[in-house]
Amino acid sequence: KQLFLLKSSDPHSEIDVTRYCQLHHFTCQTMQISEREFHYLIETQ
Repeated sequence: KQLFLLKSSDPHSEIDVTRYCQLHHFTCQTMQISEREFHYLIETQ
């Protein structure tokens, strides 16, 4: 298993990241840090 922290300023990135995680059966946690900052904690299998 590996953990990745993806940081984004695009509010629409959640859709793409979530879809990617579902396709690859990864676990993904979304955190909104501020109005324009989003962090995604992705755990691979």
